[in-house]
Amino acid sequence: MTASTAAPPARNGTRRPASAAATLRVGVVSTYPPRACGIGTFSRDLREALLGTGRVSAVDVAAIVREGDAGQAEEVVTRIHQDRRGEYPAAARALERHGADVVMIEHEYGIFGGPDGAHVLALASELRRPIVLTLHTVLSAPQAGQAQTLRSLCDLATLVCVFTETARRMVVDAGLVSPERVRVVPHGGPPKLLPRAGSGGSCGPPVLATFGLISPGKGIEGAIAAMPAIVARHPGTRYIVAGQTHPEIAKVDGEEYRLSLQRLARDLGVSYTRAIGAGCRSLVTFDAQAGDPLEMKSLVQQELFARGMLWSGFHNMSFSHSDDDVARALAAYREALIVLKQAVDSGSVRDALRGTPVEPVFRRTSSSTR
Repeated sequence: MTASTAAPPARNGTRRPASAAATLRVGVVSTYPPRACGIGTFSRDLREALLGTGRVSAVDVAAIVREGDAGQAEEVVTRIHQDRRGEYPAAARALERHGADVVMIEHEYGIFGGPDGAHVLALASELRRPIVLTLHTVLSAPQAGQAQTLRSLCDLATLVCVFTETARRMVVDAGLVSPERVRVVPHGGPPKLLPRAGSGGSCGPPVLATFGLISPGKGIEGAIAAMPAIVARHPGTRYIVAGQTHPEIAKVDGEEYRLSLQRLARDLGVSYTRAIGAGCRSLVTFDAQAGDPLEMKSLVQQELFARGMLWSGFHNMSFSHSDDDVARALAAYREALIVLKQAVDSGSVRDALRGTPVEPVFRRTSSSTR
């Protein structure tokens, strides 16, 4: 019997897939490439994995988009503009017209419109097919509106999937869903993050990883802080952070350090120094018209060292840096640049150094002109 034939009723009198061996057509509600979003990447990989099982005939995507987002792949059968509530129930009907036997909703805070993401309820309540809800983030202390939206969504789902046993306990203890309707499905990760197996077949010490699009709130700082205790109990454990800054975060915060230094140089009237490069890794340069660039760099380095800031001409921004870290670094820059300005104005940069200037990174080592 195929999934399109009669089957026992599910929620609200809808039919369930006939058997585990049946060939299903699956709908997925999620963000989706080319939108830069970790949930979208997950859903693309999920689609490929489902099609590889031999039990899924097709996976149709209802993609959550924003105004101005680019077009998408042919598997995207309908688009839902994030903040347009009327498009959510319309998408539910579109998935059912395409023959979806089950609909998977990938839930993450911030990708659905409405107060606390409540627009997704308009889609879920319209569906007459079983819903498998995946919770990508389970908050230990959600706001009242977030908890109510998630509880209502869980009530509409046939199954709720989480990635860890801890998340399962949290949703059950919070009364979001009854235990029998929760499944733990480990997230998985890129195989290349794992060490190669040794000759005995062992994969070696444990590897912890945060991967994908990096943004605040992922607990990276907490994981780093916990590593000494973890390694003490499990020697050799490594923690890998692999990925790039989330584009939406980079638009807002990624350039702040570099741009703040630019503003600082402008405000202090030291136009002969500036920061170039990307927000995550910027290089501080010094104009030769104001003096010897290496002497100026050495003086700034000396003054930053004296203020507890290791510096060799560039700075890296990462999401392990807090706003306070950035503020302290910029305060140290301000003090160091004031010293530089006074030395440049008085022509005493070399005299202000407590040692010899730094040398060029690249030096000629041969008289050859090749």
